[in-house]
Amino acid sequence: MKSLILKVTFWVVLRMLWSGMVCEASPPQGPLPVHNYHPLQGLFLHLPAETVQGLPKGRARVGLDFAESNTFNISSHPETFLIVDLEMARLSLGLDYGVTEILEVGLEIPFLWRYGGFLDPFIEGVESFFGVLVAARAARPQNEVELVIVEKDGTSLSANEEGSGLGDITLRGKLLLHRENPGSPGIALRAALKLPTGDKDLVFGSGHPDFGIGTLLQKSLRAFTLYGYLDVVFPGDPFEPFGWSLRPIVSFEFASEFRKSPKLSLLAQLGFHTSPFQDTGSQALDDGNVFELAAGLSYRIRENLTWKTGAVQNLNAPDSTADFSLMSHLGFQF
Repeated sequence: MKSLILKVTFWVVLRMLWSGMVCEASPPQGPLPVHNYHPLQGLFLHLPAETVQGLPKGRARVGLDFAESNTFNISSHPETFLIVDLEMARLSLGLDYGVTEILEVGLEIPFLWRYGGFLDPFIEGVESFFGVLVAARAARPQNEVELVIVEKDGTSLSANEEGSGLGDITLRGKLLLHRENPGSPGIALRAALKLPTGDKDLVFGSGHPDFGIGTLLQKSLRAFTLYGYLDVVFPGDPFEPFGWSLRPIVSFEFASEFRKSPKLSLLAQLGFHTSPFQDTGSQALDDGNVFELAAGLSYRIRENLTWKTGAVQNLNAPDSTADFSLMSHLGFQF
């Protein structure tokens, strides 16, 4: 699967470099708003990639995001036993408003559905073709639903049935500090607060609020736009029911956009996220720093209506993030 994603990304980059259908004047459409889709790490606040420039004063935007992620983790250690074998569908509604020309505020309301899914046969087929099929995945039935954590003292958490529910709602804001000009990038600050609205017993929420802050950079070079992000998230109280201590989550992300035409942009981005967990007894959780590669496209259907779609592939930590995710975003501005 990793080889396939890398080949597709390489092809996209070549098309960017060789295509003659370049439109330098069209405004950038922005990167893919990718989240961490792991059933456990995804419980915590994540600040997705976005443009530096917020909405104009008095303008609003409604965004609808959908992601389908497949996760397969089996990790056995003296302190902690972990199984995650499931798919998660994440549907979120975003609402944003331009308070001033430099200040944007908004919120995101996610809905989660945990089930057996449909991606197992596809993933196993691709991994088998490239000779990288995980033996433990091949040995298990396809399209299962299992999430189990057991500590040596008998404390456990399980979610082995299909279920759906509200996730943790996020409040967010973005402040433009410096507008992009020919000699310097655009710079913005952002902050977000995640509220504990999801059911922690069903593993749809962390049970505690999280707070995050970040810096955004954006610079256009002819038909290319480059984006850079540095974010820090401070999780809430210890993760229940185990009382695991948590640490700040540091994220770096780099994204690129190639405007192939006034309507079509090709997108690629690489993200790094540290694990929020520590002292759990599970190396998969404690050392679960993640590199993820995303690639896709953005299409401007109308002047105020944009559709984005892409795929996300874990590059280095199969026990710490979703193996493979498909995502789509529809944004309407008014």
